[in-house]
Amino acid sequence: MPAGPTGSIESRRRPRFVISQAVPGRFSGYEIRLLDISASGARIEHAERIKLGAQSILQVTNPHNGDSMQMEGVVRWSRLSVRKSSNGQHVYESAIAFTSVEAEAHLALARLVSALGSHDSGSLEQKRQMLLARERAPRMITTRGQIAADQ
Repeated sequence: MPAGPTGSIESRRRPRFVISQAVPGRFSGYEIRLLDISASGARIEHAERIKLGAQSILQVTNPHNGDSMQMEGVVRWSRLSVRKSSNGQHVYESAIAFTSVEAEAHLALARLVSALGSHDSGSLEQKRQMLLARERAPRMITTRGQIAADQ
């Protein structure tokens, strides 16, 4: 695995593509919206919390041509987003790592990316800048010494 920004290990194995319009779907029984996708995983947005480690099938349909895709996957991370839905509620974002993708889904995925995707080169730069800022930030030093009873 190649080294990422500031020497950290970069976990992306495949190019990521940001989806330019809403692509609804389902994962683990919840309605989701596809945010970005690669051959090895996807980032989704959803209203309900999905447990870390949840395994299910990500189902999405390409609104451009009606292709339906199903990819088995597992939730690698999930967090409350700063973005709010149209009704003012915060939404969650989760990363799904694909564990099984059929050949037909790979072809449908390629057509989806061709129609609605754009290469996501900016997020790696944002990650690099965040890590650099974290390295430069002053750090708090704590000690674990015992304090005498008379102090």
